[in-house]
Amino acid sequence: SDTWIDLYDDLYELPKGQYILSSEKSGYHMIYLFDANGKEIKALTPDKIDIGKILAVDELNSWIYYTSNESAPMDQNIYRVKTDGSARALLTPGAGYYTMQFSQNYQYRLMSYSNINTPPSFYITDSTGKILRNVETNEKAKKVKEQMKYSPWRFLEITTSEGINLNAMMLFPNNFDTAQKYPVLMYVYGGPGGQQVVDRWMGARGGWVQYLSQLGYIVLVADNRGTG
Repeated sequence: SDTWIDLYDDLYELPKGQYILSSEKSGYHMIYLFDANGKEIKALTPDKIDIGKILAVDELNSWIYYTSNESAPMDQNIYRVKTDGSARALLTPGAGYYTMQFSQNYQYRLMSYSNINTPPSFYITDSTGKILRNVETNEKAKKVKEQMKYSPWRFLEITTSEGINLNAMMLFPNNFDTAQKYPVLMYVYGGPGGQQVVDRWMGARGGWVQYLSQLGYIVLVADNRGTG
């Protein structure tokens, strides 16, 4: 087939019979408000900007929390917007990858942050974003990373023969010499919706490619069109 449909569970009913639904009907993944009869009232997120997913809907305070890579394709940041589409705000500024989970009354949040070269840290904040407690800073993982002499990932763009820019990231051996030739492992997924070039800690898979780098390989990860 030359087409496919992404299915989402982003459906939330509001007290007045209205409901929230995410859809790609515009060509972009956006959040919409509908009335009880299924008539669209308005789009709640900006036109031509993809969201990732709806994290939660705080009905009492009329907030919708969602993820988006609006700032950069490799990032995941967290935003919120009122159920009427007003007061949209970025809650996690900066490059990298954020997650957020909520207490039942939405007064507290369990958050995590990592980037491609930094193991994840987990912390609890209040509803204003103030950090109340560090749950796990992964200091042991950071020490192992230093002991194993991990090479840093570098982000880049690859321009195709059609002039399309593709996101990529590259890992060089620690003792990389521009005068030498190295074998290259090209790591790709190649299918739709499977973004690989993400500014997020890679976990065990990252350890594997670091091992290849220490054996003298250059590792190149690239996203083809339609992956993210």
